[in-house]
Amino acid sequence: MVSAISVANEFIRLGKEEENFFTPMQLLKLVYIAHGWMLGFFNKPLINEEVEAWKYGPVIPELYQKVKSYGKDKIKSEVSSWSVFTHTPLSEEEKSVIHFVYKKYGKLDGIRLSMITHQKNTPWSDIFTHEGWGDVIPNGLIRDHYAHLTNKVLASQ
Repeated sequence: MVSAISVANEFIRLGKEEENFFTPMQLLKLVYIAHGWMLGFFNKPLINEEVEAWKYGPVIPELYQKVKSYGKDKIKSEVSSWSVFTHTPLSEEEKSVIHFVYKKYGKLDGIRLSMITHQKNTPWSDIFTHEGWGDVIPNGLIRDHYAHLTNKVLASQ
């Protein structure tokens, strides 16, 4: 497991190679989706932070706090952090999942990514209540959802 910021920085590096820069919304969704696919493919979490159900979708609060100042602007350089987890190198497994997610979702805008994470029968829709926000989305629920998607991917190959 690594920090959400480490995963975000890997997406930023991948995007930078193609001059494909991300807004905070895109980055938050991509990190969440990568976490989901890691749970689905390998039954292990990618990030060490909890994911919460907010009004506008699943959010990793620590990452949100680091990128919210960009507003709707593109993030063109890595996000800094003092956390020791930010400096933990990504494993090959972790990199493979992040690269898979980048290829599959990296060209989608924030609205489309948000629509994907807001669909009916997603972990977010199962947890979010319109009366409040901030409830933790359990990794088990995220894993079950992405394991189902993983089975679809594997069956189509």
